[in-house]
Amino acid sequence: MISVSGAVFSWLVLPLLIPFVTLPASIALILLTIVGLGYILYRFFSFHLFLAFIYQISFLLISGGIFVILLGALVQNEGGEHLQAWIFICSAYVVAWLVGLVTPGAPAGVGVRELILLFLLKGLLNDEDLLMAVVLGRILTFAGDLLFFSLSSFF
Repeated sequence: MISVSGAVFSWLVLPLLIPFVTLPASIALILLTIVGLGYILYRFFSFHLFLAFIYQISFLLISGGIFVILLGALVQNEGGEHLQAWIFICSAYVVAWLVGLVTPGAPAGVGVRELILLFLLKGLLNDEDLLMAVVLGRILTFAGDLLFFSLSSFF
């Protein structure tokens, strides 16, 4: 379910890779995919699997949103208010996370996620801001994982 949920976000990255695909078409595809998969999971499997799918989609949206906020803090008034760019950045982060997850031999996708992010967002942002956000994003996710592990070990 983790991989399927991450793959759903690939629809939103299509306009970055294929210029004639529009953002509204990508949004329609992702919404149809979520509704369709949700229906299949609920109807043919179980309500709990459906909930797991929705929770994972929500988690990935929050993760991508945190990266967008981090990037927004780094980029000061460079047209950073543009919703379309933030949608691309959020979805590129999730797709990069997925590629890092499924890459064999790369623990926690180290290096892979960063490379994919740099590839997908090249030209959308200036290189210095993007590189800084990628590095800070990795540090932030490591700190979050460490905090979560520490708290769960405590309890």
